[in-house]
Amino acid sequence: MGSSELRDIFRKISNNDKVSDAAVKIGVDEVSLYGIIEALQLEGYNISLYNKDDDVYIYKKIVYRKSKNIKENLGDLEKISYGVIGDTHLGHKRQQLQLLNKFILEAYERGYYNFYHTGDITDGYYVSKREEHQYECFIRGYDEVLDYVIYMWPELKGVNYSLISGNHDFTFFREIGADICKAIARGRDDIHYLGMDKATVYIGKNKNIPIKLMHPDKGATDVTSTRIQKSIEKLDTKDNPKAVFQGHFHRYYRMLDRNMVGFMVPCFLSGSIFIDRCELPNQIGGLLIDMYVSKEGEVQYLEYEPILYGEKDIDLESYKKVKKLVVK
Repeated sequence: MGSSELRDIFRKISNNDKVSDAAVKIGVDEVSLYGIIEALQLEGYNISLYNKDDDVYIYKKIVYRKSKNIKENLGDLEKISYGVIGDTHLGHKRQQLQLLNKFILEAYERGYYNFYHTGDITDGYYVSKREEHQYECFIRGYDEVLDYVIYMWPELKGVNYSLISGNHDFTFFREIGADICKAIARGRDDIHYLGMDKATVYIGKNKNIPIKLMHPDKGATDVTSTRIQKSIEKLDTKDNPKAVFQGHFHRYYRMLDRNMVGFMVPCFLSGSIFIDRCELPNQIGGLLIDMYVSKEGEVQYLEYEPILYGEKDIDLESYKKVKKLVVK
């Protein structure tokens, strides 16, 4: 069984699934499922088994516990679920919109209806810099890019997207004074623009749980953790977000600093001349986040699941044939 098959099986299995139920879900017998779980463990997936009431269950989610002294049961906590995506770079020939659609649809089918985008929804408009950029894009100019994003961005009933702009999006403003992300939000009722570069969003039913979205414009470093760590260290303490999500660097990473959980958000672009020339890491995928919040507004548990795609998932010709994802 190959890595892509194992990854698909891992996604189909839910945390706390009974082994017998999971076997039916993926279409194998229980003995075979035990072998698959062992193979997943060897591949580095965080999945294990536990016994309860004479049955065997599956544990698969990564859990970060905010407090060691939790009195509330999970059922007494508010669960806040959302997805995080970034650096979709629509308009570039190496965009992977079909993988974005796959991620959004899987998240939607699992009950995630709110998504946060950490910037660079478009590949931008480079005129005064990166002269080769025009040859990397299959659509060019403000109007073409705007129309394409408004039309092609996945549209699912009940789903909402919140967006900040990134340095590629900013090139339209630099060259012609137009904020393309603001215009995209005007053209779609399900997309909400939060501003340039960064935003603090208050989520939950009481809007009292702050999370931070960031898109810096800095070069990558050899040490993956450097950029997200420095960003968290510079945050004003009055902001005090519970989680920080940083785009721009096209890679996945998680760390804890100053009692904040920081995530570097992967991308949906398979590379570029600049990325290849600079030998920069480039991971494709998105994040699923579940927060369990007390009545006092404290995050007691945070569960996170990165869904990453490999080389076999990439289609360099997909921009020519990808269709819009619509679920009504």
